Amino acid sequence: MRIDDRLERKFTIAVTLFVYAIAFLIIGLAPTNAVVMAFGFMLTFTIGLTVPLMYTQTGQSFPSSMRARGIAVTGGFGQIGGALAPFIILPAAGMGFSVVAASSLAAGLLVLLAKRRTC
Repeated sequence: MRIDDRLERKFTIAVTLFVYAIAFLIIGLAPTNAVVMAFGFMLTFTIGLTVPLMYTQTGQSFPSSMRARGIAVTGGFGQIGGALAPFIILPAAGMGFSVVAASSLAAGLLVLLAKRRTC
């Protein structure tokens, strides 16, 4: 990935997560069709850029035995979270967008604590 080769990976991840959070908040605050379409595209673009970078960061930060176990556990929790989200996030309506945006901001801040990992 050209961006990843030139910039520090953790900063690229943090920026994409911050943009993701802002887009989520905008969709939650101004839910018109045009806003949802424009910032929905931004959500898809940023998370599509972030996920491969995070997998690369994970692969370079942890040994294989920990990496496999960690990805399995977090993947399982992610599936449970995806199944429970409609029952937890949707009833909260407007708060749901804030919760997702806050978790993205927290992830962006946490990734900044990682070691430098540039090719």
